[in-house]
Amino acid sequence: MPDAHFPRMRVGDRFSHPWQYLRREVPHRWYADDRFPLMGFMNRDEALILHNFALQFAGRPGLEIGGWLGWSTCHLALAGVRLDVIDPAHADPDLRAIVEQSLAVIGGLLGAAATYLIFDGVTASTLGGNFTQVVFDFKLSPWLIAEGVVLALIVGLIGGLFPALRAARLPIVEGLYAN
Repeated sequence: MPDAHFPRMRVGDRFSHPWQYLRREVPHRWYADDRFPLMGFMNRDEALILHNFALQFAGRPGLEIGGWLGWSTCHLALAGVRLDVIDPAHADPDLRAIVEQSLAVIGGLLGAAATYLIFDGVTASTLGGNFTQVVFDFKLSPWLIAEGVVLALIVGLIGGLFPALRAARLPIVEGLYAN
């Protein structure tokens, strides 16, 4: 279940929400991210319906407009839809930074796993000019892998900072046309 990948999602208070069109009478739980308590996610029943509907389109390209923090996007991707996502909310530098950090974490973990699988326990050697040989034995410890993931987070933060600042200065419509 994808809930584990959305640790900031909480049951929201639909009765004190200021939006007049929120369906307060529906007995389902209303979910919101604790960083953005006024912006809700679809509930689990709606996510299940979306996932089951998307199964018909597995392996086909799709476009999601307004993916918010990825709850619906996750269910579409789990159904096998190849997605492109457009969300004007990502023009907000704080929200874009959250998305960039999430991508950096995923990239760092995938890179660490691939490095471990490919290089752990490999031995390589060089032959010098005086027929001297230097042997390298690659051993990846958990500490080295953690350092690699932290480095990926730093690179992701720096790499996402300047585009986020640029996007924050653009009007939303202009930003959409620029991409």
